[in-house]
Amino acid sequence: MLAFITIAHPQTSFEQQLSDARKMSSSGEYTKADSLLNRLLKSGLNKDQELQVYKFLYSNSNIEANKYRLLEAARIIALRSREYKGERFSQLKGLLAEQAYNFHRSANGYAYNSDLYNAMYFALKEFNDPLTRTYGTIYENPGDIFLINSIKDRYFFSIHQNGSLLKWNIDGDMLSFEKHSSFWNRVTVKTVEVSEDGLSLFMAGTLNNSAFAEIFDTRDLSRKASLKQLGSSVIDAAYLKNDAVYLLDNYGKMISLYSNNYTNTLFEPEEKLTQITVNRLGTTLYGTGSEGNLYAYDILENHRASVVLSTNHRLRSIEINHNDSLVAVGDYEGNIYLSIDNKWQVLAGHTAAIVSMAFSSDGKHFASASADKSIRVYNLEELNRDPLVLRDHNSAVTSLAFSKDSQRLLAGTHNRAIKSWPMDIESMSGRMCNYLLRNMTKEEWKRNIGSEIAYQNTCNNINTNETP
Repeated sequence: MLAFITIAHPQTSFEQQLSDARKMSSSGEYTKADSLLNRLLKSGLNKDQELQVYKFLYSNSNIEANKYRLLEAARIIALRSREYKGERFSQLKGLLAEQAYNFHRSANGYAYNSDLYNAMYFALKEFNDPLTRTYGTIYENPGDIFLINSIKDRYFFSIHQNGSLLKWNIDGDMLSFEKHSSFWNRVTVKTVEVSEDGLSLFMAGTLNNSAFAEIFDTRDLSRKASLKQLGSSVIDAAYLKNDAVYLLDNYGKMISLYSNNYTNTLFEPEEKLTQITVNRLGTTLYGTGSEGNLYAYDILENHRASVVLSTNHRLRSIEINHNDSLVAVGDYEGNIYLSIDNKWQVLAGHTAAIVSMAFSSDGKHFASASADKSIRVYNLEELNRDPLVLRDHNSAVTSLAFSKDSQRLLAGTHNRAIKSWPMDIESMSGRMCNYLLRNMTKEEWKRNIGSEIAYQNTCNNINTNETP
């Protein structure tokens, strides 16, 4: 009686697949080798074939350990890439960044590794790739920049603290802008907000030592209203609904509500507030306190106050995600307090005040901006992981906004610059080989990577005179 054996790929012999697994393992493609061997074991092998597979696995029981060694090698190579600077070394810098990514990916490494991301980013910057561009000459004078997303995917707004208002268009890799208003004399913008329907843009602050507040139509950026009956200075605002805005007035000592062309004083908070926001349901007004308390004001109960967080540091900023499930609060010391399922978790790392925060619309990322000139991007699905740390800014980062498709993180700085950070490292890797003219020489491989890992082409689309 004949015995029929089913293998993983009928068109490929068992011996060939086992040989392929050996080649993958020797070239560092441990994840692929592991996957192929597991498919073989599930394909109905005979006893002799199973024995060969297990013998290979046991003799290579360090496959998992090799994965970690390859991940460590990727990290070291990524850091080495950062050491090469200038046009003379741009090719080698890019090759090392790409090879580090190749190793990291083949070992099934964590997608948002900070060392890998920054190696790829700064290598692309050597080639002036549009993804790494900083828009740094758009405003004449230094000053805080506020970034506001529209409800559309392809544009957003930036507002300089002197009142200059730009509308930005996202066109592929590039950003372009249209100027819609010039600066005003003796104006200092303190806050900018956009309504839930995206049709109204609210701007407020001080003008000639008095409070001012304006509402613009985002469709043509014409003025819709100039608010009256304000206090000494509006330092923050929050839309309750499309035609009603809460105002944090008198330098944080008074809360008012603008609605139907009238401003009504509501109450004086328990302590001086630094920022306010309203949840998406429109049921709770939150306020961060200068004495370290976070207040929740029940809108449906005549703004009845309760303290939902108490800290030992002055609070600076607050942000709520798109479905009200996460609340993030930042303080002046660089700490972030993140509420998940009504439990507060502290995210440390920044060394100066948390100025701005943002949640991506796809729910995957949370970003924080600080006066320490850095951004930290957290993976909300794996908060135990280290965040991406982005540092290519020339001054304090004053505002953040994710693009509507969550593929970009937009950052505004005090020194009049706007930057767009890509959120997909794989897309950066896909661009790198387009700039590279060659693969590494064997000598470069030996010097930068070592002889423990067999030589391989970094970019398979490039012909090379080197042979493995």
